[in-house]
Parts: sequence; C-alpha cells; structure tokens
Amino acid sequence: MEIEGETYRFILDTGAPNVVSKRLFEKLGGKAVSSLRVSDANNQSSQMNVANLSEIKLGNALFKNIPALVNLDDSNVVFRCFQIDGLLGSNVLSTSVVQFDLPNKKVILTDQRKKLQLDNANREKLELVGKQKSPYVWIEVIGEKTGRERLLVDTGAADLYDLSKAHYATFSKLPIFQERGTSVGGSSIGLFGAGAKEEHARLLLPTLKLAGHPFRNVVLETTNDDNSRIGATILKHGLLTLDYKKKRFYFEPFKEETLMDDRARGVSLTSDGKHLLIGLVWEEELKDKLSYGDVILQIEGEDYEVCDIIARREEFKAADSVRYLIQPADGGENFEIELAKRSLAQTLE
Repeated sequence: MEIEGETYRFILDTGAPNVVSKRLFEKLGGKAVSSLRVSDANNQSSQMNVANLSEIKLGNALFKNIPALVNLDDSNVVFRCFQIDGLLGSNVLSTSVVQFDLPNKKVILTDQRKKLQLDNANREKLELVGKQKSPYVWIEVIGEKTGRERLLVDTGAADLYDLSKAHYATFSKLPIFQERGTSVGGSSIGLFGAGAKEEHARLLLPTLKLAGHPFRNVVLETTNDDNSRIGATILKHGLLTLDYKKKRFYFEPFKEETLMDDRARGVSLTSDGKHLLIGLVWEEELKDKLSYGDVILQIEGEDYEVCDIIARREEFKAADSVRYLIQPADGGENFEIELAKRSLAQTLE
C-alpha cells in the first residue's frame, strides 16, 4: 500500500478498522484528530487516537481522507511478528468489490463486479454493520439438529470458525455441536494482547454450510468476542469475494465438499510476546501435567523466537506430534512432553 509516495506493508483485515503503527503515525506528522475507545477480538478495550490519512493508494485505486486508529504499542505480537505498518480494514473497502485468491497470492480490488465472473449459485447476502462496515454472513450449523448463525467475515483471524461463548450458550441447548473438552485459560491474541483467562470449550461440528458448500468435521473453540467469525483458513478452500457495493458474499469452493482435518493436540497455545505458553488444556489426562501459563522453552529440542513460530504456524500445526520442553508456571522442575494429534470425530455425517 502506498502513502505519500512510499510503500508500506499492511494486513488486509476485514474484521478490523484501519490501523496504522505508532511509528508510521509519527512519520506522517503525528497529528491525532480525535480518540475512540476500541475493543479487540478478545473483547478487551482501550482508548486509541484517530489519525486522518489524506490519501492512500492500492494498485491503481486511490482513496482519500481515510480515518485510521493509531496502534498503542508496535512491539505487540501482531505488528512485530508480521513486520507490518498497519491494518487495512473494511471501512476503506465499503465502496469496492474485493476478491481473495490465495493459491495465486492475489487480492483483486475493483468497482466492476462483472469482470470477476461470479456465480450466483455461490452467493449469500452480505450484511454491513456499523460505521466500520464490518461484513457478516449467515451459515448453517448442522449436527443432529440444524441451526443458523451470523458470522463476522474476518480475514485477520486464523481459523475457519470461532464460536462466541454467548452464542454457544444458546446452541448448547440443542444437539448440534459435540463438546470435546473444556478448559480454563485462553489462547486468542488480539490487538491488545492475549485474552483474559476464562472457561472455554473445544467443539466438533459435523457440518458447517456456507453459501451452500458443506465443510465436514469442523474442530473449533469458543472465543470471548461478542461475535463468532470465519477466518482466513477459508481462503485455502475456495475463492472468497466480498461485494461491499451490492452487499453480496460469494464463495467458489475448490471441491464439492470440504473434509476438514479433525485431528488436534490436547492443548492450545498462547503467547506473552516473549514465549509461547500453554493456553488451554483440553485432554483430562494432561491436566495433571500441564497448566495455563506454563512456558514452552524449546520445541523439538531447539530454542526458538516467538515470531519464527508464529510465521511457521502452519508447519507446526500440520505435524503429527511435537516435543516441548516445559517450564511450569508453579515453579516446578522443567520437563519434556510430546503431544500428538488425536481424531475428535466419531462419525462423518
């Protein structure tokens, strides 16, 4: 993205407002026009300054007088590990059509939808919420019973599906989701750091249906956010198009149905910015060995940098088993443990 003739690195995050780094804000003159109280993906809030970007350029597209929040701390995990200058949010895209083509590493931004040859068979209504124009779409959740849920389309989130705890409280009364464990802790990392320590559930959803396309055996966790969300994992499975102008959502899948990997390790990780930590312990047999806040000192016998692991997240996620050196949060002796993936699905419906 180009600002005042210089190119900067931004994450295209449809679930966020525009945000610039503190460093970039100061470089551009450091003049705030107002301030706002803002909540992140973990429902944690803080006061942030608002700057005005007189002009930004994305390829051949030019946008003027764009408001942007100013990041409080450029050393946080998101800005530091991805080496970014900011987040480009939905409020700048609200007059455009944006298509995400992950296999070809392309983002297409246009105001001429017909050039994209979109198929109405893959279409759903897109709802734009608030001044930020946050994009929402409805899905079906299918187990023994069927329900519907409105999700935030959030390309800044990593996983396919994160379920709001408030929404799960309603769904748990119906035989839709299969609970595969509960734990007290946290694993999500937002703009203001790791989420608060709370009770969460790990779930198996037999079928998630989006724009008519079925995803089978979806493993997910609850989140502290008020909103459930669909994250960037969806981009691995099809072309995603958000038509902000006509309020339409398109998903063109690569397969007739998508079978998700139902295997998962018995823990979820988080970070304090310096180390990886045990965030949630799901398997009962691990709860007398591992606890929230235990520090991971080594992975596969090697020291690591947090940003290296975050950048290689998919590599470690794909491994069948991983060996960790653990420093217990309660001050006990360090120990090694190997954690292997286990299937969470009983049957494929």
